[in-house]
Amino acid sequence: MPIPVYALCLLALLAQSPPDLPPPPPLPEAAGGTTPVQNLVPGVLPEGTTPAARERWQKILTASLPGESERAPVTAFDLSIDLQYRASSAQTNDLPSARYQWLAPGYVRADTGRSRVHLRGPKGSYLIDESRSDRVEIVSLDVGRDNILERRKLDEEAAVASNFARLTDPHSIRMRRLTELAGAPKILPEALKEAAKRLAWLELESPDFYVMRPSSQQGAEMARVTLGVDVITNRVELVLLDDAGAPPALTASTAALRLKNYKAVDGFQVPFEIAIWLPEQPPAEQRAALVQWMSREAMVMWLKKAALRPALKPEDFLPPTPTPPK
Repeated sequence: MPIPVYALCLLALLAQSPPDLPPPPPLPEAAGGTTPVQNLVPGVLPEGTTPAARERWQKILTASLPGESERAPVTAFDLSIDLQYRASSAQTNDLPSARYQWLAPGYVRADTGRSRVHLRGPKGSYLIDESRSDRVEIVSLDVGRDNILERRKLDEEAAVASNFARLTDPHSIRMRRLTELAGAPKILPEALKEAAKRLAWLELESPDFYVMRPSSQQGAEMARVTLGVDVITNRVELVLLDDAGAPPALTASTAALRLKNYKAVDGFQVPFEIAIWLPEQPPAEQRAALVQWMSREAMVMWLKKAALRPALKPEDFLPPTPTPPK
């Protein structure tokens, strides 16, 4: 199962990286927009953004890093988390000792705390199984049809890590569109609708967030990110993520987040409780049925320890030396 955390890899680190680091994936073209993605600049608001939307966005930036006018981007993090994950409305799994490490431009180590680790680094993608007492099993996820499911989980973990960094450091987001909304999106989960009424709402389009397309191995080229902002603290409390290339509606790609219990970490304001709602995945024979939210949160994550300036290096994301069987 993927460990959910939310951030995005910043390409600025590439200029300081060793030459053997892999390049970032090619930037997609902006579907339906007037500004190509490669011309979008982190922190620069789109032309035509209204004064009210600009003012609200500036308040979000100030609240995310109070007291500082300059910031270095988040290029790594190391999180120890307690995770509750619902594979369905009736099945719950607990991961009380999970750990999540990420380094730009896209290296990730997702440790469930149960002797299974997903790893992506300079030498590729791996599943590391430490459950056996006599050896450590290292499986390459870059090849083989048998590894499609594990590879998909790692893809989601790496991309979801991206979303965490972006929400932690909103100044780094590239935007094609930023607008104010008159009210909350109607497709929010029922459990969030009451809280949504007291929030101010912004909607943006950005290539910097991961939105899963269940019918494809690739994420959406452009994400629609709807932010519910507390008007007193100016912190983001609710987030709705979906595919900007699709009409605003509840689909299998939609996700909703509730961010709570903000604390200061290395100068940033970080939510220490993140709840995530996902659509129910119907049985194969009912795939044509109307998409509905799961009856409760799909995942709840509590940060136990967090660092946004850890001294991680590419070498930290290399697989261990295989242990021969005894």
